[in-house]
Amino acid sequence: MRIIAGSLKGRIIKTVKGLTVRPMLDQIRESLFNILGSSLSDATVIDCFAGSGAVGLEALSRGAGKVIFFEENRVVAKVLRSNIEKCGVLNRAELIVGSLPASLKMVKEGVDIAFLDPPFGKAVGLKTLQVVSTLKWLKKGALVIFRAPKEAELLDAYPPLHRYDQRIYGRSKLSFFRKTE
Repeated sequence: MRIIAGSLKGRIIKTVKGLTVRPMLDQIRESLFNILGSSLSDATVIDCFAGSGAVGLEALSRGAGKVIFFEENRVVAKVLRSNIEKCGVLNRAELIVGSLPASLKMVKEGVDIAFLDPPFGKAVGLKTLQVVSTLKWLKKGALVIFRAPKEAELLDAYPPLHRYDQRIYGRSKLSFFRKTE
């Protein structure tokens, strides 16, 4: 896997083999970041269920000011830390190792964009989305992107988050929410 565009374009991102890590395909990441466009400029981003860190590292490569990565698996987190170091972005990245949604309480600053890519078929993803929607550090107007299987049923709103777009890519669905209050 590699970083697609930006200042880190072409950098190789390592993944952990044999675990249930589902790295986002380049095509989906490219579409996601084309949609986000200039909203990444100096943004503070959280990457929940980060895995290899491909989404958060791509965000940093494309101009995000800071990314906070969340990963609960210590083996995967070790590879993620190595990816952050090899990309030379330690000064703009924070890695929190712990279970979600509980570890979200460790965020101490305003967040502009939250990306959630939970394990498919597990309740922890929706629970994390619901918790993110209630947290004070999510800025008004913030974007929340939730990746799920294309057949997953999501509500149009998790107040104060309201879905404004949804895209299907193969077996995955990206739902885009905006904080309106």
